[in-house]
Amino acid sequence: MMTSITTAVGFISLLTSQVFPVKYFGIFTAFGVLTAMVLSLVFLPAGIMIFGLPKAKKVNHDKDKEGHSHSKLANNFATGIIKHKYISIIAAVLIIAISLIGIQKLWINSSFLDKFEKDSDIVQTDKFINENFGGTSSLNLILDADGREGAFKEPDVLKLVDKMQKDVGTQLDVVGNTFSLADYMNRMNKVMNADQEAYNTIPDDKNMIAQYLLLYEMSGDPENLNKVVDYNYEKLNVTFQLKKDDAKTINSVLDIIHSYEDNFNDLGISINYAGSGYKALVFANLILDGQIKSLLLSLLIIIVLISIMFKSIKVGLISSVPIILTALISFGIMGYLN
Repeated sequence: MMTSITTAVGFISLLTSQVFPVKYFGIFTAFGVLTAMVLSLVFLPAGIMIFGLPKAKKVNHDKDKEGHSHSKLANNFATGIIKHKYISIIAAVLIIAISLIGIQKLWINSSFLDKFEKDSDIVQTDKFINENFGGTSSLNLILDADGREGAFKEPDVLKLVDKMQKDVGTQLDVVGNTFSLADYMNRMNKVMNADQEAYNTIPDDKNMIAQYLLLYEMSGDPENLNKVVDYNYEKLNVTFQLKKDDAKTINSVLDIIHSYEDNFNDLGISINYAGSGYKALVFANLILDGQIKSLLLSLLIIIVLISIMFKSIKVGLISSVPIILTALISFGIMGYLN
């Protein structure tokens, strides 16, 4: 009975997750476990009353004076632990230390494609696109000037955006392409100066930038600008195309972007994120956060249940030790095998 209750508690604790499929899984699994427990408690006694118990196998006590083999094994194991308690404690401490080192290597893989076989069509197609084009995953950086009209016509702002793009593109091989309004300005400035490479930069004059943009809107396709900046030049979209969609890749890009946050803040610009890659990262973080909360909640509930059952908080705390050790060992092994 206690096994069923504690198992159900473990699944019910998944309600702390912010991911709805995980919540539903926890609810229905806990319901199934409790239902099986109730049915076992109701139908098994009834079945025994109707059909009776099977005949027990007789044990020759003369041949088995020390008990059954499994009992002997358990007794010998318990005796050995008690006899060498200090060795057991040292071994437990070493296991905990090794597990903690392994846990530090653990990371959540949010890659959708890693869930498929390497030779599957979708993986092979994705590989081809990543090898020959910009990448199948995207990270969108939304820069917001907080209502300051024309902010992204300023040379200092566009130069900072351009520098950030180049840093991300050159430092990380997984970045296949970056694109923003800064690329438009670099290209227009170069073309308007006899296609000289020296002019493949952001103009220093704000009026010149405004003239280039006006010229593009009149002669080019103005809808293209809508993909990178809003009408009042208050919000800017910077797109990073990535060749991988796992959490490590997304975080490596974010680490470089975070190093520019203070510079953008000094210019009165805030940073927000979007894109398929970022959504996968957020989803992975939600799962991780939910798992941590559910583990802590289930541990707390089990301690309370055991304490009530044995009328001793001390016993409840002691009973949590095997659970904690099991969790540490499991996550430690995951980290080493990661």
